[in-house]
Amino acid sequence: MTTARRLRPVIDRVFAFDDAPAAYRHHASGEAFGKVVIAVKRG
Repeated sequence: MTTARRLRPVIDRVFAFDDAPAAYRHHASGEAFGKVVIAVKRG
């Protein structure tokens, strides 16, 4: 029998939308261990 479990992504770093170029550089450098997130404000 298999138990249903949810996967949780590993988030390496969160960048503000204005820092998207830095987020891309961080991701492209290969140093990111998990997901690189760009946060977008609502409203």
